[in-house]
Amino acid sequence: MFVHLRSLASVALTAGSLFVGTTAAADTVKVGFLSTLSGPSAALGVDIRDGFALGVQHSGGNLGGLKAEVIVADDQFNPEAARQTTERLLKRDKVDFMTGVVFSNIMLAGLPEAVGKTVKDKGYKKVAMLAPNYPAGKDALTGFKRYYTGPVALELYTPLNQLDFGAELSQIRASGADALYIFMPGGLGVNFIKQFVGAGLAKDMALFGPGFSADEDVIGAVGDPMLGMFNTSQWAHDLPNAANKRFVADFQKAFGRMPTLYASQGYDAARLIDAAVRDVKGNLDNKEAVLKALKTARFDSVRGAFKFNTNQFPIQDYHLRTIVKDSQGRLTNKTVGTVFKNHADAYVGQCAMR
Repeated sequence: MFVHLRSLASVALTAGSLFVGTTAAADTVKVGFLSTLSGPSAALGVDIRDGFALGVQHSGGNLGGLKAEVIVADDQFNPEAARQTTERLLKRDKVDFMTGVVFSNIMLAGLPEAVGKTVKDKGYKKVAMLAPNYPAGKDALTGFKRYYTGPVALELYTPLNQLDFGAELSQIRASGADALYIFMPGGLGVNFIKQFVGAGLAKDMALFGPGFSADEDVIGAVGDPMLGMFNTSQWAHDLPNAANKRFVADFQKAFGRMPTLYASQGYDAARLIDAAVRDVKGNLDNKEAVLKALKTARFDSVRGAFKFNTNQFPIQDYHLRTIVKDSQGRLTNKTVGTVFKNHADAYVGQCAMR
């Protein structure tokens, strides 16, 4: 029997899943890491993998005092391949934990909510919105509209694999919007932002997105056209807490690039598992104790102080970032304020996690 903790894992990872298995090795904890490691969205999974690996490294190659055996697998951005691989990891490899999934039907609404509040507070009067046509995209626009209550000029959904947005850009131009909110993670965001700026729309409307659509991987791929874009995130590489400073510095040394939001979540996932295994003194057979330890989350997160709510989503801060050139001339995000303090998700009252 396995216990599914999707909402708990979406806190420390991306929108992923975390399972607690039935059998614990005497001196080893086995983790199945399943993520998107090939195809146009591979950069997201690679960042989560590298962040998780750094978290394990910072624990001396252990998790909670037990030797860590991490089995990495590619879901190929294919639900059937993911299902088959998950079964293999659980049944054949008998992993104690599973984590790493990028794309999911459940996403944190807090990021879009923070953008919606920012757009409203800045006084924009007519907003267009764009997202991929899958549950997380629809959730993102719903979250945005929870705090932005002004007129919506246009609401567009595109296929998840679409990379040419010419038709959508024409509709956005004709809408008369003074701001555009996008939820376009990974390669989708790279292509859209390049085309948005290339079409000259950046001169007439402000561009906003969640952290996923304006992360360091997107910035590196798009370049100068991203200057000035606003986005919101529960994490930023310039947050001043000690855990984050260590994570950012060591990630750059190890991988030669700035970490992304995805990498930070992979790192936090490893630290969460490390803390839970340590708290139960390696006794993974006691699943109730492991679950309690996971929910308690006694570790120093790179996002700063947070705690799990009753539905296992976090109560945490959300920050406003803008893309600038730093003192070294690098394009990167800079934190310019906090939109929400100790913010709980909108669905907590509907989920008792019984």
